[in-house]
Amino acid sequence: MTGFFDFSEPPLSTLDAGERQRLRQAVDVARFQQNEVLRESGEQWSHMYLVLRGRVEAQAQDESGGSRLYGPDELVGPRDFVNGDTSRRFVALEETACLSVGAETVADLVKDNKAFRQAMSGEFSSSLRLDASRTDSDTFALARVEDATIRRAVVFPADTPAAEGVTIIRRREADCILVRGDRGIGMVTGTDLLKAAESDDGLATPMGRIASWDLISIGPDEYLFDALIRMTRSHIERLVVLDGDELVGILDITDVLGLFSTQSHSLGIRIERAGSMEELEEVSAATERLTRGLVDRGVSVDRIVALLAALNGRLMSRVFSMCVPSEMLDRVCLIVMGSEGRGEQILKTDQDNAVVMEDGLEWPDREKYLKQFSAELKRLGYPPCPGNFMVSNPDWVMTVSEWRDKLDRWIRRADGDAMLNITAFSDAHPITGNVDLFYSVRDWFLDRFQADAGFVSNFAHPVIRFNVPLNLFGRVRQGKKGVDVKKGGIFPIVHGVRSLALHAGIEETNTFRRIRILVGRGALAPSTGEDLESALETLMMLRLRQQLDAVAAGRKPDNRVRMDGMSRLDREHLHRALTIVKSFQSSLARRLHLQR
Repeated sequence: MTGFFDFSEPPLSTLDAGERQRLRQAVDVARFQQNEVLRESGEQWSHMYLVLRGRVEAQAQDESGGSRLYGPDELVGPRDFVNGDTSRRFVALEETACLSVGAETVADLVKDNKAFRQAMSGEFSSSLRLDASRTDSDTFALARVEDATIRRAVVFPADTPAAEGVTIIRRREADCILVRGDRGIGMVTGTDLLKAAESDDGLATPMGRIASWDLISIGPDEYLFDALIRMTRSHIERLVVLDGDELVGILDITDVLGLFSTQSHSLGIRIERAGSMEELEEVSAATERLTRGLVDRGVSVDRIVALLAALNGRLMSRVFSMCVPSEMLDRVCLIVMGSEGRGEQILKTDQDNAVVMEDGLEWPDREKYLKQFSAELKRLGYPPCPGNFMVSNPDWVMTVSEWRDKLDRWIRRADGDAMLNITAFSDAHPITGNVDLFYSVRDWFLDRFQADAGFVSNFAHPVIRFNVPLNLFGRVRQGKKGVDVKKGGIFPIVHGVRSLALHAGIEETNTFRRIRILVGRGALAPSTGEDLESALETLMMLRLRQQLDAVAAGRKPDNRVRMDGMSRLDREHLHRALTIVKSFQSSLARRLHLQR
C-alpha cells in the first residue's frame, strides 16, 4: 500500500520520515456499497478515509450542521476528526473504495505533530493528489513567512537619541531600527532620522518621538503571500514578525520578492509614481497579466482577489487625487461598493462607487471633478455602472447626514429599488480621503439594520430567487450557453452570508472573512463555514479560468462556465459546490422563514 500516498502534498508533507512509516504500516483498503454508512452520527471515529473511487457524503443531522461531498483524492471529514465532531453521518453515495487508516494512528500523529494537526483542521485544502510531484506553484502558494529571510531586529529604548540611531543604522548597514516604549514597539527609518536632524532638537530628539507606532505584524507560520498582500494594501515595505507577543524580527519586501517573482510590488510603486493617465493605463493593463500569472501558479482565489483589491484601491486612490482638488481630499471620502467593496473583483467590472462628504461642505463645482473621475476610470478599463451607482451621479454623492437620512428611508421603504441600494451600500469600503466620514455612516447603518428585527428576512429573500442549476436527479443542469455560476451559485452564497453578517453587526465586507467571523461567533457551524468557503473558491476559480480564456481569445467574458472540455475533477468540484449552495439555500430559508 505504500505507493498510494503522495507525501509532497499537505497535510502528509508535514510528517517526518518516522511518522510516514507509521502511516504506511497502518494503511488498508476499505470498500463500501451504495448507501453504506462509513460512520454513523454520534459514533466515535474508528478509521480515517481517503477516497480512491466513488463519492462520500457528510450528512448534517440538523440545521446547524453542513452537508458536503467528498470525491476521489480527498480526505473524508478531516476537520471533524481533529475536533472530535461526531454530529455528521458519512454515507457512500455509490460503490466507493477508500484508503483506510486506524483512528488511533491518526490521533497519535495529530497529537505529536502540530503542523499536521493544523493541516488536518482545515488550514490546507483537504484534497490529496495521488502520485503527484511538488511544483514551483505549490511552493509559491504554500510558502510561509518562516521560509523567507527574517532580518534580526534589535530593540532600543524609546528615549534613545536620534544621533545614536544614526550610528546604529550605519554600523548595522540597515535602513530601520525598532524602539520600545509605553506604546509598545515602534519603527524608526532613515527618513525619520533625517527629519529629526532638521527639527529644532536635531539629533538629540528621542527616537520614540519620531517612531511609527501603528506597525503591521505577521506571524512566522502565516503564508508569505499574505505578507505580500498586507504590504501592498498598506503601502509599506516591512512587516514586524511576531510569534505571539515575542518579537522574531523584520520581514522586508526585498526578501519576499526574492521568493515571489510577482509584479505586484512594482505595480504598486508605478501607481504611486505615475504622473499621467497614460502611465496608469499601462499599470491597469498589467494587472490582467498578473492575474493570469497568479492563477497559473496555483494561488487560491481569496488571495488573488485580496492582492488585486489592494492594487485596485491604490489605482483608484491615485486617479481620485489627480482629479479632485487637494484641499477637498480631507473633507470627502471615496468609497467602492459591490464586488470591489467586498474585495472580490478580479477582472474589471462595472464602476460601483460613491462619495461621503462632511456636513456643511460647500463644493459647488464637484460634479465637474467627479464626472472626470468616472471618465478616467472608464479609460482604465472600468465600464460605467448600468444602474448609475457612480460618483458622476449626484444621488450617490452626499454628506454624512444626507447618507443617514437616505439609508433610513431605504430601510423603511424596503421596495425593490431600495433593497438594491441597501445591498450596494452594505458592501461599501473606503478607498481614500477622510475615512472617518464613511465609518460614521457605516456604524450608524449597522445599528439601524439590527434595530429592525423583521428587515433581515426581506433583505435576505433574494437568496432563494435563483434556482441552483441542479436537476431532479442532482446532476448539473447546463443550458446552451453553459452554467451561470453567478446567479445559481456565487450570488446565493455572497448574499446569504452578507445578510447573516449584517444581522450580526459584522463590519467586515469580504465574503470569505465574513464566513470566518460568523463561524467564530457561533452563527455558522464550522463544517458549514468550511463548505461555503470551498464552494465559493471553486465557483470563482472555474469562472475566472474561463473568463481569462475568453479575454485571451478576444471574446467578452461572462459568468457562465462551459462543461465541454472540463476535466472530470473540475466537474466533480462544480457538482459538489452547487450541492453545497443548494443546501445553504434551504438552511437559510428555514432559518429566516424565506418563501418563494
